[in-house]
Parts: sequence; C-alpha cells; structure tokens
Amino acid sequence: MLEYLTRELFPMILNMSLTASVVILLVLLVRLALRRAPKVFSYALWAVVLFRLLCPVSVGAGFSLLGLLDIPVRERESGASAVEYVRPGGAFGLNETSPAAPAGDGETPDHVIFPNSPAALDVVSPARPAAVLPLVWLAGVGGMALYGVGSLLLLRRRLVGTVRLEGNLWLADHTRSPFVLGVLRPRIYLPSSLEEGEREYIILHERYHIRRLDHIIKLLAFGALCLHWFNPLVWLAFVLAGKDMEMSCDEAVLKRLGGDVRADYSASLLSLATGRTIIAGTPLAFGEGDAKGRIKNLLRWKRPRLWVAVCAGLLCGLVIAACAANPPADDSHNADRVGSWADVEEFLRSEDPEELTYITVDGDTAEAQVLDVRLDDLKKDAEVRDLELDGTPELWSCARLVRLDTDPDRVQEMGGMERWKDGWFDISGQGGCLIFALRYEDGSYDVLRFDEASSGMEFANGGSIENALRDWYIEQYGLDVLQTGPRTLRAALDSIKDGESFQLSLTVNGEAAGSYDNCWDASNATYFSNQLKGAKWSPLPPVEWGDFLADDLVTLSEVNGWSIRAFPGQSKVQFQGPEGVFWFQVEDTESYGMEDMGFAYSCLRGWFDELEYEALDGYDRNMSVVIPDQGQGHLAAAEEYCRIVESAALSVTSGSKYKFSFVKTYVEDDMEQTEHLREWGELEEHQYAIRLTTVFVPENQTALNWSMAGNTGGYTGSDPEVPEGAFEYYRCGYVSLEADGWHGQIVGTGW
Repeated sequence: MLEYLTRELFPMILNMSLTASVVILLVLLVRLALRRAPKVFSYALWAVVLFRLLCPVSVGAGFSLLGLLDIPVRERESGASAVEYVRPGGAFGLNETSPAAPAGDGETPDHVIFPNSPAALDVVSPARPAAVLPLVWLAGVGGMALYGVGSLLLLRRRLVGTVRLEGNLWLADHTRSPFVLGVLRPRIYLPSSLEEGEREYIILHERYHIRRLDHIIKLLAFGALCLHWFNPLVWLAFVLAGKDMEMSCDEAVLKRLGGDVRADYSASLLSLATGRTIIAGTPLAFGEGDAKGRIKNLLRWKRPRLWVAVCAGLLCGLVIAACAANPPADDSHNADRVGSWADVEEFLRSEDPEELTYITVDGDTAEAQVLDVRLDDLKKDAEVRDLELDGTPELWSCARLVRLDTDPDRVQEMGGMERWKDGWFDISGQGGCLIFALRYEDGSYDVLRFDEASSGMEFANGGSIENALRDWYIEQYGLDVLQTGPRTLRAALDSIKDGESFQLSLTVNGEAAGSYDNCWDASNATYFSNQLKGAKWSPLPPVEWGDFLADDLVTLSEVNGWSIRAFPGQSKVQFQGPEGVFWFQVEDTESYGMEDMGFAYSCLRGWFDELEYEALDGYDRNMSVVIPDQGQGHLAAAEEYCRIVESAALSVTSGSKYKFSFVKTYVEDDMEQTEHLREWGELEEHQYAIRLTTVFVPENQTALNWSMAGNTGGYTGSDPEVPEGAFEYYRCGYVSLEADGWHGQIVGTGW
C-alpha cells in the first residue's frame, strides 16, 4: 500500500494538480474576458478544471492549449495520454523510474534470478525523505474529509425539528440562510423567519441549483479540494466557482421573472446575508453566500443579447475543449529527432523481457513469464561537456526489477542478486547497470553501450566518473578533441578539496593587494569551490594577453602547479598548467550580486574578500576589542568600542563586498533597559545596555547588497559630516568593565 502511494498515486496527484493549475490560470484569463457576459458561461468554464483535477488521462489533440507550454505527455492505453511533470514509479518522482530493459548489444542472454538475503533493501521505507511528502498529503486528505463530514453532522444537528412545507421544501428554525442538502434526494431548507414574499425568489433559485445538479457538482468539487488541498490555486478555483454558481442561478431567476424583481430580490439577499457561512466546510450543503457581490451583479444585470450569448458560448466551448485535451504525445515527434530514442527510458522499454530463466529451490532450471518490469533509481551519473562532438556523452545507471508469474519462494537464493519486497526481483545485481548514451541538442539519444551488473563507481575505479567517461569516449572512438586544456583544467578543479594547499591573491591597479594561503579558513570556501566546479567551462581559442587590462585580477593557484586567473567584467578565464596556457569561458546562473563582474571573478573575489576580512579580525572583532580603563564612563568606553568594531569595513581592499567608504557610529545609553536587565538578573552592576546606530556609505553595489538587512535603510539624520547617499542600521549591545578594561558585545536588534 505504501509502495503504491509513493510510486504511483502521489505522482499522479501531483501531475493532475500541476496540469489543473495551468488550466485554472487560463480559465481566470478567459473569465476576465467574460466578466460582462452571463455568469453561466463563467461557471461552465470551471467544468474543465474539475475534469483536470479528477481525471489523470485525456485524449490527445493538436488544438490543445497546453501544447503552447511544451508540457511532457506520455501515451497510455486505448489512445489516451497523460501529462507527466513527475514520472511515476520513483519515490514520488524524485528518482525517475520506469520499466527496465535486460539486454544490451547482441542477443538477450538467459537470466538467473535469486532471492535476497535478510539485509535486502525495502523498495519504499517510511524513513526515507521521499516517502514523507506522500504521507503528509494523505494526512491532509484525511483531515479535509473529516472536517467536511464533521461539519455536515453539525449542520444536521441544527435541523432537528424541521417541518415539511411541501415536496422537498422544509422549514428550519435554527438557520438564517436557505440551502440545499442531500445528494440523491436533495432537500431545500428555508429559514422559518423568511417572509412569504421572499420565498418565491429563493425557492426558484434553489430549484435551479437542483435542476443543474449543482449539489452533485459541489460534492465533486469538494472531493477535488480534498485531494489537492496543498494547491492554493485549487482553493481559489473552489471559491470563484462557488460565486459563479450562485450568480448564474440569480441571473436565471431574473431571466425567468424579469428585471423588475431585482430590487426585491436584492433586499432578500441582504436580509439573509448573516447566514452566508452555512457551507464553510460542508460539501453536501450550499446556500446564499457572498451577498454583496451577488447584489452588485443583480444590479448590473441586463437581459443578454443573442449574439453575446452565442459568442460567449462558442468561446467557452473552445476553451473547454482546448483545455480538456492533451497535446500530442512526445512520440509523435520522433520522426524529426536526431537520435534513435526519445530518452534513455524509451531505449530500456524497447527491450522488456517476456520470460526469464531461473533456478528453483530444488536446483532445477525453469522459465517464468515476466508480469511486470520497472526501473529503480534511474538517474544520470555524469556528462562530459568539453568535447567537440555532435552530442553530449552521458552515463546513466539504474537497477532493473521484474515480477514473475511463479511463487517467489520457489526461486533459489545465490550470488549477488536480490529479492525485493512484494515479489520483485532485482536482475541487475547489487551493482546495478550502466547505460552509455549520446544526447543531441533536440534532447534525443543514441545508446552506445549497455553494461549489466556494473556501477558508476566500479567504472570510474574510485576516481571521477566524469573523467572516466571522457577517457572512455576518447579511447573508444579515437577522437582528436580539445584534450589537453579541458583535461588538465578538470584535474585541477577536482583537486580543489578541503585540506589541500592553495593560494588566493588579488591585484588591484597593477599592484598586489593581498595573498592568502589559508583558503579553507573562509566560512564559504566549500561553497565557492563547488560553484567553480559546477560551472560551465567552454574552451576558447588562444587570447592575446594584450587584449586584457590585466591591472585588476584575482588568482587561485596551487603551489608550483596550476593557476586560474579571472578578470572583472569578463567571462573569459585564463588557466595555466604544466602543459601550457589555455582560455575558457565560464558561465553560470549565479554571481552573488556581482552580475557585471563575471562569474569566475565574482566567485574568486568573494572568496578572497572573506579571507581578507577574517585576517582583519572583522568577524571576531566584536569580542576581541578591549578599551583601556582610563577612568572614563561607560558611555565614552562604548563609543570608542563601537567605533573600532565598525571600522573594519574601512580597512578592506577597494571592491570588496565588505568595503565602506564612510563609517560613523552613534551610541546611546539605555539606563532604563539596564535597570530592567539587572532586576531580571541578566546584567551585573559593572555591565550596561547601549543602543548603536551605524551610518555608512557602501563603496560599491556589492557592498550595499551585502549590508542590506531588515534594519537597514537610508540615513534619516542631519549630521553635516555624513555624505549624501548614506545608509544606517541600528543594533543593541552591552559594555562591561572587566579587570583588563572595557569589553563589549553587539547582539542584534534586540536584547
């Protein structure tokens, strides 16, 4: 049950919810265009949303509006198709899993299946993070359902003592609003206080609800809300559809009785407004809600012209059809693709085994039909982006599982094969299997090699899987590629590891601004190194050094080894190794607020800035500054302490993310807070509470971005020493007189 929930049901719900979200947004746009049309057309549009929320499949059609968004579609049986943002079969889709293929090049060999030892892994374990979200979703569905049932039971208690008026009309003493309750035999309940003259409009309105089967639609809508409770767009659709439902019934009453009754009808709605919350959580009952909006709609209502109704009906019909249909499945475009397969999974699906050979517990050889095939943990382990090829080499891995039409207990256990729970057998062994593929620009694939019972780590022999894949491809196909530069660069990047010795140096205006060997002392060193490794490094033709203004650069180097030089405002980077000088273009989506500085430069400069600030004791200065006791008061000591602490930003190199060109501090004594804290036992007699305001001018945009926080804003004072464009932030702190002098601590925006 848990396996089905995690691998099948929850991914299906996510796909329906994501698809319905797109349709809801489209319906909201069309609903705006129909705001002057009869509300029955707006109400009709929500039918396609309800369909998408409850039905996981649809038919494919070229006129589908979803085709404009290039959404992923998979063919299903009987010509139906399903949108699959999240692939079923994995841990709610985090790992793409699907049917597996047991064969590689040549003939499909016989397979021997073995049960698992007691240490076998479960297919799905509640302890895995991937299993938590489906369980949370299921709990939410249960909570919504219980709330709906509970609300219905409470409503029924209020109906004790109701009296039949006629037919399905009932009078109730304990309700102030009319409503419909029931599914197969819906009843209309009217407040006993309702005036005779008001009943005609209200009864006609409620009968329109029943005639249109709104009580059934409301039940389905609440069911959809229970399933998709996590989606805010579904809540919005539920509310707006309810309003359109009520307004369309109001307009039907006016159309039946004529516009002359709108004043009396509006007055009735107004008198019933206090009871509008009847249906807050009751799916089987709905009544007179949103009186204000409905009255406004009644007052604007005009009998629609025929051509308006016809146009609105055609528009609704087209939108409903276009949103209900799926785009043609991806397989319809296969004729135009470069590679043989739409994806790696399609290759594996193409060779599903129909029967397998196994060893019985009696030692005999037997054959069994394969009932089902799937992949577990299908994922891409590596890709190589620096070869001059028509496509990108990729390495994929997976475990292949099958279910047989034989008693699992009759299968002999031996070797490294595993028997999983629920009768599944892993036929790929503990190592899994590898797929060597070439991906083209259109996303299609050619499969180059398929290895059974092998893993990426075994293939790489303990080294980098990406490097092993690159070497295999070059050796296998005898390529004359850009080997030296990319190979030595990748080796250099792979060698950037915590504990290894490197040097970061900065040159500003042609002069050395600083150099640090303790690169791993920076708080974000690992983050910066990972960003460099994960960036896209594209080889470039040789670049003349004179083309660069090399007065400003930052260099990361290995002692007596390679070096990487990056330049402000440039995506080009120079790499120098034992085999020569090479140039690369480095790209990534992040640049830490230094969008105009170039990605590689921003990474290395940010890394250098942290080392420099650390060397200036910028991070620990708050605790290390001691003001000599010369008989001055605590306020004077606090002013000197804060000035020294905040001055670190003046000492860093120009261009640093910490660099301020002006800093001035203002300290206020807070004796009231001091007394309170002493009363609470949090301060001693030699300790004092203070308030600090720091006024500063950031030297560059990066420094401004780095300094901005919730308590930072433009300078509001009138000190003539403060330059224009200054900012300020405030904090609280303490100073205390110790044996060696005055100590301080700045703690934040509050005590």
